[in-house]
Amino acid sequence: QSELDAANNLKDEKAGSEAEVDRARAELIHARHDLALAENDREALLHQCRELVRIREKQVQRSAEMQSVGFGSKLAINAAKRRLAASRYRVALAMGKPGEAVDQLILVVQRSTDDLAQVKRLHSEGASSTMELNRARYRATMAVLQLARTKGNPNVMIPHLRESIDLYHREHEQIKGLLQRGYADVVDEYIASGQLLNARLRQASIERDTSASQKQVEELIRQHQQMLTRLAGHRFEKEIRMLVEVALAHDRSRKSQFFRDGYLKDDLSLAEIEL
Repeated sequence: QSELDAANNLKDEKAGSEAEVDRARAELIHARHDLALAENDREALLHQCRELVRIREKQVQRSAEMQSVGFGSKLAINAAKRRLAASRYRVALAMGKPGEAVDQLILVVQRSTDDLAQVKRLHSEGASSTMELNRARYRATMAVLQLARTKGNPNVMIPHLRESIDLYHREHEQIKGLLQRGYADVVDEYIASGQLLNARLRQASIERDTSASQKQVEELIRQHQQMLTRLAGHRFEKEIRMLVEVALAHDRSRKSQFFRDGYLKDDLSLAEIEL
């Protein structure tokens, strides 16, 4: 909520945009969605899912308008459409409509595959980093994995998930090396570490390994707490602290739900396919 208030204030002062306000609104909806999921509040869950669809529809329209006047890119509008399909998947799932959920996930897989092809081309031309390529690969993997899970056959994707975990591990090690030499920021290392831990958590969740799931959730919480102390004096301390506190609250909520039910209920791969 604080992030959304800040975005609205910047917009009112002509220092921000409606796009930034919508991004903050989407983050708030995600947090409320996770809370409703943890509390098993189906009515609130469906409401948040529908609110997210409304935001994603606006973002698709905005991306199309930008492209029509020569701004934006095919990659940006494809990403907006991928997020819209992912949000519609949430609604179908909340309404108990597995057929519609599968249809939306097929669209997500198609958009993620298109994203990956475009990022590969940009990477070959030197216009995209290896990290961006790895993340596009991971999104595509998670989209296919989510489709397999929805169809009741998640195990076929475990080898691909392990490959993606290896990619994130190598990226994290690379950033740690750059940080030691003064070429990266503590925020870069925090993000890379979080991506690796969340990927490991997904594997543990899919494999129903409760011990590993508990370990990864607790490691995520510890990472957020350590980051809050590392931020002292950082040039963007206020802005980043807000994001870390949101992530900390989210993972504490996941931990509470895990201890209550013995497994993680939240749809772990959705965060990746919506990025």
